Amino acid sequence: MSFAKNDLNGTLPTEMGFLSALTSLDLSENDFSSRIATQMGRLSNLKDLKLNDNEFAGGIPTELYQLSNLVSLNIRKNDDLKGDLDPLCNNVDLGTFEGVADCAEDEPFCYCCFCY
Repeated sequence: MSFAKNDLNGTLPTEMGFLSALTSLDLSENDFSSRIATQMGRLSNLKDLKLNDNEFAGGIPTELYQLSNLVSLNIRKNDDLKGDLDPLCNNVDLGTFEGVADCAEDEPFCYCCFCY
């Protein structure tokens, strides 16, 4: 499901957590400015998650670490997003996982991600 480049803003609806059969979610290049909803951790079948080029802020919810089926994650260009993705790296198949993050000193740390 793609909502990329739609000028969406505000907070992610918590109801997104009910879309448990979803395998791909692209929210990139919008203007979301809230925290990443903890309910995103309920998307257990998610393989592809793109949250890049938004204004997400705060910490990365620990619920995202449960997304063990993820093959692709992009969280680049969310300047106020902080946290550590290492627990997620421990739960995904590193042989197939491709993560993309800004890896500056104060950005989310992700040892299994490509840094830009």
